[in-house]
Amino acid sequence: MFVFNCTKAAANFLSPRKSKDNTPLIQAVPEFSIDEVGTPKAPISQWLVTHSNELGNDILYVCHVQHRFTMVFTDVKKGHWREFMQCFWDRFFNHLCFLVDDMPFNLKSTPEDWLGNIQTAHRKNGELILFCQRYNPSVNASINRFRSRFSTALYEIGCLPNNEEAGEFEADENAQLHYSGSKENMFFPAHELFCDCLEAYMGATKKDLPDFKSLSLDYFDQYFNDQFETPGLDHDMMLKLVESLRAKCEEDKNTKAKTGKAAKKLTPKNVLEFKKKN
Repeated sequence: MFVFNCTKAAANFLSPRKSKDNTPLIQAVPEFSIDEVGTPKAPISQWLVTHSNELGNDILYVCHVQHRFTMVFTDVKKGHWREFMQCFWDRFFNHLCFLVDDMPFNLKSTPEDWLGNIQTAHRKNGELILFCQRYNPSVNASINRFRSRFSTALYEIGCLPNNEEAGEFEADENAQLHYSGSKENMFFPAHELFCDCLEAYMGATKKDLPDFKSLSLDYFDQYFNDQFETPGLDHDMMLKLVESLRAKCEEDKNTKAKTGKAAKKLTPKNVLEFKKKN
């Protein structure tokens, strides 16, 4: 089951106009928690959906609860939840296909196989998808970090990205080191989600899976390191900075636990720009 936990604003935006013939989109909150992942044979993939308005346009952010992989959709119309689902599946599979093509994998399965495996696995807990109104502050914090960088790019360029550009922005952001209270160490959201999908949907065998996971981690490590291969930039110093940021996250978390107040956060400047429209 894919569970889309929506904020109130997102629920109102996605819900179609009420009519006697329509079943409400937003269903009762399931008995299991927002952190529940199910079992390998009956997985539960949970996402948080939020809504905002930038440059006078409606924007949806969708973040995987466990892995914090985040996507952004700028062209979904109010009340068109089926359009949202089509955009979600298209972007989801495009990310998987891109990573498979960009890494030295030898997968026997195809995207059509992945879709079939998703439908088979996730229907074991009932319906394939479920929308409910539920919120999680930790996941929302991950969305806010993504949204801050995305908003910076929007206002610098002054226009919305097209679908391809939005996907490129996501690929870059989800390949950055991330920290959240849900995991002990810093991680790459794209790596975490990709490895999950390799095992659950993409037909990676138990024999090949460890090698695939290692290749994926090497890929994202290299992607991260390449960003610092700039003349005059001290690579070791940058790694120390990353570790200091992680220590600062821990300090902020402890401060909040003791005082109930969050420490002031610094938002790094976004490095990816959209193409300017003529």
